[in-house]
Amino acid sequence: MRRRAPWLVAALLIVGMLPSAAHAMQRETDETRAARALRILLFGGSTPLLNASGGSTDAAILGGGAQVNLPIGSGHRWSLAPGATFGRGHESNTQTSVGSTTESSVDIYTLAAFLDWMFDDDCCDDDWYCGPGIYYSDTWANDKFTGVPETKIKGIHSYGLQLTEGGGVHMNKTLVLFGGATQRIGFTSYDNKSSITEDKIHAITHAIQFEGGLKW
Repeated sequence: MRRRAPWLVAALLIVGMLPSAAHAMQRETDETRAARALRILLFGGSTPLLNASGGSTDAAILGGGAQVNLPIGSGHRWSLAPGATFGRGHESNTQTSVGSTTESSVDIYTLAAFLDWMFDDDCCDDDWYCGPGIYYSDTWANDKFTGVPETKIKGIHSYGLQLTEGGGVHMNKTLVLFGGATQRIGFTSYDNKSSITEDKIHAITHAIQFEGGLKW
């Protein structure tokens, strides 16, 4: 009987600790779920285009995307945040001279993927975030000019570093209305191959995008 007493006491202690352990695990699960967030965003900004001379210009684009926060560590303030966006822009120009009018336009499409190392703080009904990251984008365009067949431009690639910062306000317990900005600096290249020639253009470029949306 004496030999069984320690095992009986240990069993009773374990059974008594189960509710506390379950509560702690549930609290940790709730905190992790709260830290994990999905951002659905709309954005407006610029994307770099390259000139034949080797310089760059900025084209205005509008679009949307999504980003997921995956918390790291016990504090749930730091997270890896992968995301992707798609944007579209349009520019046109009309020139009129004696007896003739020429029109030119370009439709621009940009697909970007990025990964941020994000610090997210939720305090006092305010939510703010900031962090560095890396990005890659692919841009293509359709160039139209009066009297000339449409030209498709493909293979404008950009990659580099970005910095994102923003904040938001709580709409309810789970929904946050946010807004922010992302600045990008990187390397943009364009390799135009044809049966006769090959044009390689590259430049260091900068772009900025303003974003807003919902987080939950």
